[in-house]
Amino acid sequence: MYHKALTDRHYHTAELLARGVLDKYGEENEFGQAMLSELDAYREVTEGPRIMSTYVRTIEAYDLSSYEGFATTDQRVFKTNLKTLVEAIRQEVGPRWDLFEVQADPFTTNLSVLVSAPQFVHEAFAKHLAEMRSARQEEVAN
Repeated sequence: MYHKALTDRHYHTAELLARGVLDKYGEENEFGQAMLSELDAYREVTEGPRIMSTYVRTIEAYDLSSYEGFATTDQRVFKTNLKTLVEAIRQEVGPRWDLFEVQADPFTTNLSVLVSAPQFVHEAFAKHLAEMRSARQEEVAN
């Protein structure tokens, strides 16, 4: 019902549903908070949803071979560094990671990660990788 309200641009109904979850399960409830965050994102960015675009899962491959800590032949090091990267992005995305059942699988043979997720997670991955690249360029410049 909540997603239908978003799709139909019935933001007041979506907000009432989200607040109902928070009233019933407490203000700190992850899913209620995720619902409000998602509603705010719709209002702020799009002035309304684009036909379920937030919910469509796509698969993207991210080449990590040029990032420090990932260009290694040691699979354990690669997987450890990837786990740290995924956890940072998972924290940024919050409870929606579990809500949308995001999957991130390493491919050590070509030093990449395959991510199956809605678009907002791919945007978080791209943003995080761009920040890593920028930080590395600053280190090299200094």
